[in-house]
Parts: sequence; structure tokens; C-alpha cells
Amino acid sequence: MVTTPLSYVREIEKFAFSYVLADILILATTIIILGFSTYKLTNSGWGEEINALNGDTWLTMIGSSIYAYEGFGTILPLLDVAEKPELFSRTLFYVLATVFSLYTSFGVYCYLIYGKDTQTLITANLEPQGLLVYSIKVAYCFNLFLTFPLTVYPANIIIESYVFSKMAQGRKRTYLKNLSRTLVSFVGVATLSLI
Repeated sequence: MVTTPLSYVREIEKFAFSYVLADILILATTIIILGFSTYKLTNSGWGEEINALNGDTWLTMIGSSIYAYEGFGTILPLLDVAEKPELFSRTLFYVLATVFSLYTSFGVYCYLIYGKDTQTLITANLEPQGLLVYSIKVAYCFNLFLTFPLTVYPANIIIESYVFSKMAQGRKRTYLKNLSRTLVSFVGVATLSLI
């Protein structure tokens, strides 16, 4: 498991550069997908059979909507390291409103273009499936790799605060914490593979 050693890092601030890189990859991927979608729109027009609510797959939409806020569990750890905690609530509101607007706009735009042919993963709709499309998929996977430590950070902190709070500092405690983080990583990956 390649991502497990990344979860051994105890200070979330050390990943600031990789998170910025991951955000750049997300932005580039989004722009390229919008470019492919707009190209399809200019050549083929709007998609066919567009429904306000798809009765067959609406539960998938709810799951995807929740997944859009997967990083929500990192809010408290981010509050702990915020430079100006008094501005955190207002900043959080604007960030969540922006994420909601962007996700909704992106999803509606792509759905209007691909219509009934819209795939669960929008990258499956991109034609032709050439080097650029595969590069997007690789960039997305690399993004998941870069953000994994942030995703499991809250779980590690919560577990460690219960299990190791009364244990004396030392090598044994460090090794047990690493074992705990390894187990959290394996459980996370196993859960994702079941989906």
C-alpha cells in the first residue's frame, strides 16, 4: 500500500505543497473536461432525453453529492492550524457555497451536453479516448494519492486521542500509532474497493 507511509506524518502542515499541487490538478482536469464538453456541444448540440430527475439513479446522485464534501471531516484540524481562527466560520461558509455552486454548475452543464449518455464518471464520456483523456485519469489518480493523508488525518487523530492519550511517550507508542495508522489506511482502501 503506497499511501500508508504518508499517513505516518503527524503534522498536516507538511503537506501544504502537495495539497496545492492536487488543487492545480483538479483545476486542470476540470478545465479539460469542460473543453471536451464544449467541443461536443458545438459539434453535436445539447444532449437527448434530459430529465429533471432520473428515477432510476437518483440515489447515486445523493451519494455523489455527499462525496463532494468528503473533506468536511478535516475542518476541525484545519481550524486548529488556522492563522486567524476568528475568520474561520465566514471563510468556511464562502468555501462551502463556492464548492456547492461549482459542483452543481459543472454537473448540470455536463448533463445538458451528454444527456441520457452521461456516465457515472464523466471522464468515460470524453471522446476520443486518447493520450489527453488518459492523462486526465492519471492526474486524477495522482490527486487522490496526494490528498490521502488529509482524508485519513481526522480518523487518525480521533483514534489516537482515545487509544494513546494515557500512554507514555516513547518508541512503543510511536510504533503502535504507526500500526493504528496502517490499519486505518487498510480499512479505508478496503472500504473503497467494496464500493
